[in-house]
Amino acid sequence: VWAADKGEMVVDGVKFVGNVAGAGGGGLYSAVKVKATGCTFNGNKATLVGKAFGGGIRLDGVGTISDCVFTNNVSALYGGGLYVHNKAVATVTGTTFTGNKAANGGAVLSFGASTKIANTTMVANIATVMGGAVATNAPAGGTMDLRNCTIVGNSAPKLAGVEFNGVFRLFNTVIAGAKGGGADCG
Repeated sequence: VWAADKGEMVVDGVKFVGNVAGAGGGGLYSAVKVKATGCTFNGNKATLVGKAFGGGIRLDGVGTISDCVFTNNVSALYGGGLYVHNKAVATVTGTTFTGNKAANGGAVLSFGASTKIANTTMVANIATVMGGAVATNAPAGGTMDLRNCTIVGNSAPKLAGVEFNGVFRLFNTVIAGAKGGGADCG
């Protein structure tokens, strides 16, 4: 699904399975206000080398993602499950990320965006460079909040749990069990 103009989009209980996009948003790309509830993102891919952002979702607008499942999504570059782009605003709650893969941010990568993730589980996600579960890069004032999350058993050569650069806040969150030689958090 591609939503790049004005308006709003609501997806409720939708299954995005086995979709492929070159530059991003294998399952869903949105530059408009989007609300995804109870959706499944499974086996979606963003494949364009050097420009692949978000195997499951690429978010360039305002997004609310709740009670969704992201499984086995792949991005050749950033955000295997979810990529939140420059100045976007994302709120993720009650969601599970398992088995997603990217070069950076196996489950989630937030780049210069405001991203809040709560009551969410990230297990067995893989980054081939860093940030097995989460990677954040906030060169333009972006922020990342993790609240009441469980981030366990993710892998990357560097910073296998969470990699952060910029304003990063943790509240009542477990980050443990890094695999592949990377530290849990840094």
